[in-house]
Amino acid sequence: RGCSKESAMEILTVIGLKNRASSALDSLSQGMRQRLSLGIALLGTPDVLVLDEPFNGMDPVAIDAFKRLLQSLARKGIAIVISSHHLFELDQLIDTLALLHRGQLVAHGTTDSIQEKLGFEQLTEVCLDSELPEKLMENLDILEHSSTTSKHHMILQSVPKNLLNDIVELGIGVNTWREIQPSLIELLCAATGLDRQSIGMDVENSAWLPMRKLQEEEE
Repeated sequence: RGCSKESAMEILTVIGLKNRASSALDSLSQGMRQRLSLGIALLGTPDVLVLDEPFNGMDPVAIDAFKRLLQSLARKGIAIVISSHHLFELDQLIDTLALLHRGQLVAHGTTDSIQEKLGFEQLTEVCLDSELPEKLMENLDILEHSSTTSKHHMILQSVPKNLLNDIVELGIGVNTWREIQPSLIELLCAATGLDRQSIGMDVENSAWLPMRKLQEEEE
């Protein structure tokens, strides 16, 4: 109601349900119903979408499809606000976040700014074909190191600027070289001062939580 058939079909195409246009609601899966709800919201051509627990009841395939749909909408200029307890599903999806725990706002901003406020060091994962010379290893801040006959894996902190060039000049094959970003769960743990197990415990009084107060940036 309130929109043309052409507009409705266009929305169904966007949310990937064009081939189910004539299907009864009770024949749709949970993931399809979530996409349909999103489509109904899109009928008003909103500038902002607010989604509450959009991944509830979805299987992994449906979640992946829904996330790709949200990314497509974001690229079209629609601002999307998501409220969710599924932090794992929000990794690599959001650019700005507000972390809440027991009704308290414990961190907010871009993921990079929150990492900086919480004192996260940049980590780099490196996997090489052969071991580095001892002289080069001595200058590295190595957090983790494991080796096999054909694989040498390291987690490095504060990587020297020319390290990659030095490795290539030595003729050592580089299988992996990537920056490691903390997960949203790790950010929440750091912001509250709790470990992964404690973060999910029921606490009657939120004042019991050892909150780390973030200093607001000076304007």
